[in-house]
Order: sequence, then C-alpha cells, then structure tokens
Amino acid sequence: MLTRRPFTLRRHPGQIAFPGGARDPEDRTPADTASREAAEEVSPSGDWRPVAVMSPVRAITSSFNVVPVVFVSLDGEPVFAPSPQEVDAIEKIPLPKLGDFSFDEMGGPELILCGLGRVFGLTARVLLALALKSEEIRWLF
Repeated sequence: MLTRRPFTLRRHPGQIAFPGGARDPEDRTPADTASREAAEEVSPSGDWRPVAVMSPVRAITSSFNVVPVVFVSLDGEPVFAPSPQEVDAIEKIPLPKLGDFSFDEMGGPELILCGLGRVFGLTARVLLALALKSEEIRWLF
C-alpha cells in the first residue's frame, strides 16, 4: 500500500511513499515506529502484524536511515481511513516484479502506477529491494 502526500504540504508535496516517519522516544523498535505512523496516517483496520524488517535504506535528500518494515493483515482485505492532513490518496498495489521497473537518467529505479503516478527515490528503491527478495522467497501464503 502506498500513499500520496497532499500537494499543499511544505515538505515533499505530492510524494508517493509508504506510511512512515521519524522514531518517537516511546518507540522501542522499527516495527513500533512503523505501526504508530501507519495508525496516524492511514488507520488500518484489523489485525496487522510485522513479518519482516529490512536493512536500512539511506534517504538521499534528508540523509535519514529509513528502516522499512513489512506488515501483513491477518483479517484479509483491510480498510483504511487516511488522515487528510497527511494523505491525499491511497493505492493498494501488488508486490512489483523486477520487469515492472524502469530506470531514470541517474540509474535510479522508478515505477509508474495508474492511480498515483510516478514512484521514484527511496520508495522505488525499497520496492525494488522487495521485488529482488521476493524472487528468492518461497511464500507460504
């Protein structure tokens, strides 16, 4: 699931991204941060569980180290209630395959989504890393 940030925001307007943000002092783990941020931004319904923590990815523009966390819904198809202050649109996407990506003039991955538009930067790099790993994983569900 990806979100598009509102075009009215001062920082990263219109950016397509995963829910997420900075660690708060009460967050013990990256999964705690990811869960809290998802609740603030998109309020997912049901029972969500972290199933994987990826290696940190460096955000080029901010120099933050981002730790992606993969969650799965145990209740089937989730319902989202996006915060209008933080989310302009949501798109549920299947995990992209390697052939879905193209590369920009700097060699960075990008992905075109019908509903949201062009995914690039950190979000595209995380999706590409997931696509690469998914080729190695034998999924049980």
